[in-house]
Amino acid sequence: MRISIRGAHHADVPSEMAEYAEKKIRKLSRYFRGVDSAEVVHTAERNWHIVEVSIAADDLLIRAKERSDDMRTAVDSVVTKLEQQIKRYKGRAVSRSRGENPHAIAAAAATREEAEMVDEEPTEVIAEPVIARTKRVDLKPMPPDEAIEQMELLGHPFYFFENSDARTPCVVYRRDDGTYGLILPEE
Repeated sequence: MRISIRGAHHADVPSEMAEYAEKKIRKLSRYFRGVDSAEVVHTAERNWHIVEVSIAADDLLIRAKERSDDMRTAVDSVVTKLEQQIKRYKGRAVSRSRGENPHAIAAAAATREEAEMVDEEPTEVIAEPVIARTKRVDLKPMPPDEAIEQMELLGHPFYFFENSDARTPCVVYRRDDGTYGLILPEE
């Protein structure tokens, strides 16, 4: 496993923190067959230590971020959070292998819904939108239920992927009522 530990904004990471974080992150490899890489970013803001960890393993990307006034506590908290996400994912994988699919009902309901777009003229002058960040993603073919799991592991409100059934780019998203939506392109 390749572990990259760096400070935000090119700041130096104390060697004791780097060693401690590496030791804790290596323990997470027991949950996977193969861990490609792990990236740890440490940020010190005022009296806070913010630790963000991203792990690429078994075609998954798992990310967590925690902060604390103590560096070791922040690392411990983020590792605990990652373990919880991994265990939740592994539990879903087991239930899926048994034929249970907790997201099937929500995904089916989302595909039946029709998204209606209404063009309205703005009533007030709105400033030009500014794109603050551009991100390129590798579209991996997967079914919508797997995309939902990936979205939850990342902690994002939506996930862009290639639908393995239709071979088209799609988006799954979390709705306000706790269900999920699926956006498909027009055919």
